[in-house]
Amino acid sequence: MNNFIPFENLIYDSYLTERELLHRLSQFIEPKKYFRFNDFENNNKRYEGYVSANIFEINRILNYRNSFMPFIKGEIKDNNGRARINVKMRIHPMVMVFMSLWLGIIGIIIFALLISSIKENKFEPSILIVISMFLAGYFMTLFGFKYESKKSKKDLEEILDARLIE
Repeated sequence: MNNFIPFENLIYDSYLTERELLHRLSQFIEPKKYFRFNDFENNNKRYEGYVSANIFEINRILNYRNSFMPFIKGEIKDNNGRARINVKMRIHPMVMVFMSLWLGIIGIIIFALLISSIKENKFEPSILIVISMFLAGYFMTLFGFKYESKKSKKDLEEILDARLIE
């Protein structure tokens, strides 16, 4: 089921301590910049965001636009001398609101057209256009998110020297 929704809950297990993980994370994260002007070549940091105490909030630094990229929130917990990292990947809340409204309105239109077709006992070809708009919005959101989350999962395994357990 998780393959069909644009968010993920992950758990990583690392042999590093909480302190070592926080240090490693800080080597790959820079403070958030709201405007970027092609400084990707000069920067070896792959993520922007912050690390505070045992919590981090980051997202990948992209040299292209993807409104559906995951925003990553993680919490590092001590686990008998090792560390367990709970990670949540979500799309930006404003994108979630917009896409929910978009898909909701189109869903209502599909429902209305279906009811009309059933009442009149006549197939309405325009419903295919509306269904394709719904599917395009849904798959654009899903694939845009999953494309980036796959990269982030791999990066986190490397950065945290951890393995994904859930």
